[in-house]
Parts: sequence; structure tokens; C-alpha cells
Amino acid sequence: MGLVLDAFERSGNEALGYSVVFGVGWVCAVASFTMFLFMRDLTRERPIRMPLKRAIVSFVGPLKDHGFRPVLGFLAVFVIGQVFPGNLFSAFALESLKMPFTVIQFAAATHALGSIALTPFWGYLADRYGNRPVLALLSIGLAFSPLMWLFCFPGRDVANAAILISGHVFSGAVWGGVALCQLNLLFATAKTEDRATYIGVGLALQAIVGGLAPLAGAATMEFLRGVLAAPDAYKVVFSVTMGLRFTSVFFLLPVREAGSLRLREAFRQLKQVNPAGFRAVKRLARSTDPSRRGDAIRSAAKSRFTLAVDEIAKSLHDPSPSVRREAALALATMGTERAVVELVHQLTEHQDLVEEETIEALGQIGDPRALESLVLHLQNPRSNLRRAAAKALGKLGCKEAEQPLISAASDPNDADLRRSSLQALRVLGSTAAIDVVAEALRDPYPSLRIAAAEAVAEIGFRELASVLRETLGRHGDEAESEMAYALGAVGDEGDIPRILGIAAQCRSVITRRRCLLGVARIVGVESTAYRLFMTEGFERDAALL
Repeated sequence: MGLVLDAFERSGNEALGYSVVFGVGWVCAVASFTMFLFMRDLTRERPIRMPLKRAIVSFVGPLKDHGFRPVLGFLAVFVIGQVFPGNLFSAFALESLKMPFTVIQFAAATHALGSIALTPFWGYLADRYGNRPVLALLSIGLAFSPLMWLFCFPGRDVANAAILISGHVFSGAVWGGVALCQLNLLFATAKTEDRATYIGVGLALQAIVGGLAPLAGAATMEFLRGVLAAPDAYKVVFSVTMGLRFTSVFFLLPVREAGSLRLREAFRQLKQVNPAGFRAVKRLARSTDPSRRGDAIRSAAKSRFTLAVDEIAKSLHDPSPSVRREAALALATMGTERAVVELVHQLTEHQDLVEEETIEALGQIGDPRALESLVLHLQNPRSNLRRAAAKALGKLGCKEAEQPLISAASDPNDADLRRSSLQALRVLGSTAAIDVVAEALRDPYPSLRIAAAEAVAEIGFRELASVLRETLGRHGDEAESEMAYALGAVGDEGDIPRILGIAAQCRSVITRRRCLLGVARIVGVESTAYRLFMTEGFERDAALL
């Protein structure tokens, strides 16, 4: 249509050009209305019939609702900011910038392109965070949308065209989200039992202010033209529009929408939104191949795209074990509250589908809400899951995990679980575990004695020095060096000959150095000795000298 109008204008028949364009519009309107007449509405099962007077009185109800008033206040200010400039943008383009109709229509086309491209994305965000935080973001974007007009000046046709055609992509993207979330907010905050009335009041208010605000904008423009040049007057109106739109954000703060995130939390998560993560989620939703689904999950986790949590959580129920494992690892990387809920649900409701990575993921996140489900899996028939549950409990860092781990560390029939539980108690720094640690120091299994010795050294069980003296050297296996180091951590100078004796028996340089570090710890030079052990060749000789 822009090309048609420009052609008629060049031939001196501008009025005829408008007639042709309006005629085409009329034909399209008739065709649209004809198609509308063929539409069939759904039959209402329980139509509510109400006298007109009573229907009018019912509109007072939403106005008395203290929870709905902030919504109406926000919508009033928001719509005023939207429509205050009216058609002054087009008037500025035609009167001051002398822009061709073709360029104006190109800008309208890019506006539509931005709206079509981003509207599904805004819907995706609104579903996950709520309409309120998304509208807050869109309100800020809408406030900046007139900014491009402030950089347009008469006589700069190429620059103006470039600014407006590209700028309208952003403008369209924002307006598409506004149209979606503004109506959704009205639906979400209306009372279910009287939703039609609430929506009617909201739409009526928008219609009223939507009719009055452009008149105020036109009056402002008329006044400014008396004191400023036309281009400057337009830009003042556009600046006022930006201020009004930005002000609407503050009117959104008192609005409460059930299920939506707080603004600060939503903005924190929205900072992590990125194209790579969004593409990964799209691939995950569409892919039917296990390997491709796994790749998409890894990509989403790598980009830390928290919006993908819902889609990844669905993959915990995937029939492919490899996909379930990837999903658990990805949720651990995300570490969100929703990730914890989904992983706990998997552990408690789908125990046969639980993978080791699912349990490890909860340990990595370290949320105490996983305690009960992890304790449950200390009794899992699969030994690898029992061990994983014990390790995960150690990473939770909560005192409530101590007693279940102490009980598991006392199980005489499961040496592997005992070892994992001892390691978890060490990570927790549990002083209540002293008895099971003492018992493990006397155990014939080297792995248990190593785990117990590490716990003695890190927690500082000085009461167990006598147990170490009693058992050191008794078995002559690979656990001796760790027990010797533990004795160095909790013993005294009288234990040095005993530790050196164990070091002399060691065949490995690693175990021998571990014993010597125990001696160094007694005399207070452990860090120096460790640094010497890490040097090589001439460096070590120089350090020794």
C-alpha cells in the first residue's frame, strides 16, 4: 500500500490514491465480516440472564474489591502511557520528516515481524514466571520504544529510515508481549465466580482512558506548537509518553497475581535467558531421538537456562535411562527450587526409575528438603544407590542427616554403605559419629579404616588417639599410612617413632609421604613439608638447603 500511495503522489493524484487504499480496506472488511457470520459459537450450558439494571449495579463489585483495585490502577496508567501520543508518530513522520509512505509501511511491517517473532517467547515467560513480572519488563521496554523517534531529524531520510525500520522490530516485539500479558493479567486477577464482570470492568476502564488520553496528548501538542517548532513539539510529547510508560511500572508493584514470581527473583532468573538456551529447549521439546535429547539437555544446562527446568524435568520420566541421567545432571547444574522439587518427586514416586545421577544431583544442590527422600534410599535394594544416597546426605550440610548416616555406618552387613556413610559424616563434621568412627578403626576392611582415619584427622577426634595407637601396624595393609597421618593429627610427639616405623615399611612413595606429613603435622610444619613434596629436582634441593 505504501508503494501505491507513493506512486499516486508522484503523479499528482494523492487523493485518488487514498481512495483506492480505503476502497481495498473496505473490501477486506466486508470479506472479514462475511466470514465472521459463518462462525458458530459454543452453546452455553447454563446461561445467566440478568436484568439490565442489576447488570449495571454488578459492575460496582470489582471496584470494591481491594485486591482488584491495584490492577485497575495499573491498567489505567499503563493504557494512558500507551495511547497518549495517539497518531502523532505518523503525523511526525509525514509532516516533519516528510517520509515516503513506502518507508512508513516498511516500518509497520518490521513492527509486525517483531511482534510475530517474540509473542510466543513472551507467552513462554508468562507461563513460567507469571504475567506480572513479564509486564514489568515489557513496561520498561515500552517506555524506551519512542526513543528512536528522538533521533530522527528532517532532511536525514536515509538515517531516519534505517532508525525507524530497525527500531520497529524492537517496538513490535514489546507490543506483542504487552497485548498478550495485559489481557492475561486481567484474567488471572479476576475472581473466578464473577470473571465476566471483572473483565468487563477492566476493559471498560481501558476503553474510557484509551479515548481520553489521546485527546490530552493532542491538546498538549497543540499547546506546544504555540511555543516550539513542530519537530521539537512532537519530541516533547514523545518524551512525556516515555515518562508515563515508565511510571506505570511503579503502579504494577502493588498488584498481586497468584502463582507469579516476585519481581526481583524473576528478573534474577531472566538475566540468564539467552538464545542458545532457548534453542536448546526448542530442540528438546521437538526431538524424538534419545541422543539428540541428551545433547539438547546438555546445551540447556551449559547455558544455565533456568527457563528450561520444566522441560528438563519432564525428561526425568523419559523411557531412555541415558536421557534420565542427563536430565538429573542438568537439574543439578540449574540448582533452582523447581529442580529440587522435581528431583525429590522422582526419588519418592518413581523409585524404580531412579538413577545414581538423580541422587547425586540432590547432593550437589544441597537443599535440606531432599533429606527425607535421600534417607529413604539408604535402604534401596541397589547398592550403588545406597552409597550415592549416603554421599548426598553428607553434602546437604544439615544436622538432621547425622543420625541416619550413623545408623548406616553401623550396618555390619554392608561395608560399602558403611564407608560412604563415614565419608559423609566426615564432610558433615559430625562429632556425634565418634563411636562409629572408633569401631571402624578396628575393622578388618582397609577401606573402612581409611574412611575412619580421614574422619579422625578432619574432625579432630583426639579421644581416638589411643585407638589409633592400639590398631596402627596391626594389619600391615594400604590403610596404615592414612591411620599414621590421623595419629599425627590427634597425637603428640611421643607418637613420632611409631609413625616413622610405619613410613619405613611403606613400599609406595605416596603412602610414605603421607606418613611423613603426619610427623610434620605434629611438629607444626605440615604446609612446608607438603610444599617440599610438590617440588622436583633442583627446586627441592634448593628448598632443602
